[in-house]
Amino acid sequence: MARRRGYHIAIIAAQALFAALLVAPAIAQDQGPNTGTDLYDRPVLAVDPDMHAGAIWSQAVDREGRFAVTGGADRTVRIWSLADGHLQQTIFIPVGPDPVGAVYAVAISPDGSTVAVGMGEGAIKLHEAKTGKHLRTLDSGKKSVSHLEFSADGQQSAAVRGELQVGD
Repeated sequence: MARRRGYHIAIIAAQALFAALLVAPAIAQDQGPNTGTDLYDRPVLAVDPDMHAGAIWSQAVDREGRFAVTGGADRTVRIWSLADGHLQQTIFIPVGPDPVGAVYAVAISPDGSTVAVGMGEGAIKLHEAKTGKHLRTLDSGKKSVSHLEFSADGQQSAAVRGELQVGD
């Protein structure tokens, strides 16, 4: 009898957890006006499907054609092996109120070691391609970065800033 009771309690607890997971997004959306600071005060759950979950807005390939880098509407940068199509690395960009965290441009150095990410808020973030480690952030002004390129020797990069109209 005690086993049966424990089993029923476990079923009820599982049902309550499942119901909470279904209701939580609705509650999260109905919290009144956004003060602009709540995104930085609380963690946000993100599910990673190992692929982009939105439009891809930019892509680039290294000089040898080994790696491709893509960036898009889901605010992630992904590095792919072109030999087999497998995802090598995902770089999660810290997000905030639009356009903070929006990925508008990506570039990969000719040797495939460094990824540059052009942001909606005007920054350029440099990441190590192999690990995804953030190396540094360059401030390019207030306008969004709409295109990035590395020089042939990988020692310099160029950025195009301006308004980017996506989806119209």
